[in-house]
Amino acid sequence: MILKKRFFKGFSTLEVLVVLAITLILATIAIAGFGGFRKNIKTVKTANTLTALFQQARQRAITNRIPHSVTIARDFDSSGKRNIITISSIDTTKTPIKTDVIRQEYLLQDISFMRPTNVALAIASNLPPEDVFRQTAFIGQNTITIFFNIDGSVTSGNYFPVSGSNPFTASFFISDAPGGVSTTTNPNLTRVVSLYASTGGVKTWSYNNGTYQTGNKNF
Repeated sequence: MILKKRFFKGFSTLEVLVVLAITLILATIAIAGFGGFRKNIKTVKTANTLTALFQQARQRAITNRIPHSVTIARDFDSSGKRNIITISSIDTTKTPIKTDVIRQEYLLQDISFMRPTNVALAIASNLPPEDVFRQTAFIGQNTITIFFNIDGSVTSGNYFPVSGSNPFTASFFISDAPGGVSTTTNPNLTRVVSLYASTGGVKTWSYNNGTYQTGNKNF
């Protein structure tokens, strides 16, 4: 029996280099996309948490029939942490009035509570209200306190009907701008949580190339 020689052709050096180049390109794209996805998760998670805290304060005020305050501090505290949300109950049936902290939470440290300068101002009535930290009453401040009243409404200055309580309608812009810088490298990762005075309703928005879209995009 005559044995035939078999020849096996391997990959050429050029083919191997082409495959490696394609693999490297795909890996680079995947890593870049993952980085954007992680940043997106940061702003989405913060917006979700803030929304839940507002809803909790409102529900407690209605259910327990006592006002609740929510303090948002974007500056650093004594422990070196920032973006602190504190919910307190205000028992007006006590003399003197009794205030108790019922929840305090540190939100992600490397996001910013501010509308970046490269995120457009919303000027139409069906778009989110302006950033609270850019409104005249709060401009230049790093800490604000708002009040959820027993009818669900939201005021600033004081709880209703005490003198000095003002209807509060504003938005909290959450952006990927570590360190509180005024711009963000990716405006489209910006999320917005809006509060409306009369009902205490919460509305969420995402920013996309100059436009605001309501609803929970990637929320």
